[in-house]
Amino acid sequence: MIRLLARPLTLATSALILIALGACEPAEPEPDTTEVSPYETPADIDPPAAIRPEVSGVHGAVVAGHPLAAAAGYEVLRQGGNAVDAAVTMAAVLAVVRPHMNGVGGDAFALFYDAASGEVRALNGSGRAAALATPEFFAEREHESMPGSGALAVTVPGAVSAWAAALERSGTISLDQALRPAVRLAEEGFVATHTLAEDLEDVSGLNEAGQSIYAPGGEALRAGQLLRNPALAGALRRIGTVGPGALYGGEVGEALVEFLEAEGSPLRIEDFAAHEADWVTPAGVDLLGRRIYTVPPNSQGIAVLQTLGIAAALGLEGKSSLSPGMMHELLEARKLAFADRDRWVADPETDPAPLDRLLDPGYLAERAALIADEAVEEREAGFDDAFDDDDAAEGDGDTVYLMAVDSEGNAVSWIQSLFSSFGSGLVDP
Repeated sequence: MIRLLARPLTLATSALILIALGACEPAEPEPDTTEVSPYETPADIDPPAAIRPEVSGVHGAVVAGHPLAAAAGYEVLRQGGNAVDAAVTMAAVLAVVRPHMNGVGGDAFALFYDAASGEVRALNGSGRAAALATPEFFAEREHESMPGSGALAVTVPGAVSAWAAALERSGTISLDQALRPAVRLAEEGFVATHTLAEDLEDVSGLNEAGQSIYAPGGEALRAGQLLRNPALAGALRRIGTVGPGALYGGEVGEALVEFLEAEGSPLRIEDFAAHEADWVTPAGVDLLGRRIYTVPPNSQGIAVLQTLGIAAALGLEGKSSLSPGMMHELLEARKLAFADRDRWVADPETDPAPLDRLLDPGYLAERAALIADEAVEEREAGFDDAFDDDDAAEGDGDTVYLMAVDSEGNAVSWIQSLFSSFGSGLVDP
């Protein structure tokens, strides 16, 4: 017979029960001494949460570094334009809404995939140095090396030539049509985002013209304020109406050259008039059954190809992309690739890079063999490392990216850059 206790437990009884319960508890588990591979995803990382959600479309897709640019590209596709039309439209909008990272005064590089033929083409929309930019020119001005900012560092801007070349070859709309959304935003204004406001916090280096636009009254624009640039709207409208010649020899170019020459630049209107964008053969490597392409030098894209080639030489099987081991190998591969980039990326017409050797699987395997468990602070080029890069340019990497795919499967991958914030022309040396 079981009886229920009708009185509280005594202290002694409670202690006995606790002792009994303690005796029934399982022993502390032995620590897990199983060695965790550095190439496994860490247990505290949820892979689905660590990866951005996929976005796809049935009739096309666009992506850009600002929602207003993506919206403009989407509208082009919706109205029946193709990937090239959308890409150029977005590129022009980004020149307005991300003004410190790209613009009419910057350069562009792009890759084009033709769905019908499977062909990949590359477009080099970067400008050359001035014809007067000789060693003697800089020596006379007491410069032993190229300045990193100011009018002396400016080259012919090539982005506009890339817009026109892309549309002329594969577009279905005119340059004027492609630039209209950008003209409207520059003229009517757009609301500065928190990101742009943060980027504009330090505008002390801007000259008076730049300050009047981005820091009127001496205070940088704040998030929520309207940013207008009527002068840029006028330049874009003129380029759309006249064509790229408005910049390369016409009144827009003449205005830029007048300013630059007054600031000491060797650039002249003849340099602008002689400029053309170049269609070139893309560089590429094979990886995981795919062919990876980039624009060859003077683009820095070769560093991406070398990084991938080194990673492949180290082996990819069974390695999580989120693992510390894989991250270490990629970072070290990147350092090796940057060392070769700094040695070899130059003007392809005067100093072509030895692409066959730099992308040779055997060479990349040799570079991969240099990677050990410990990180290395500095790397040297794999061959001909006598190059002195102490005076290498140190831009802050201001670049925008966009991509467009249309209903036919044609695709465009496009970057634009000023190399450093607001480029060099607006910044006082």
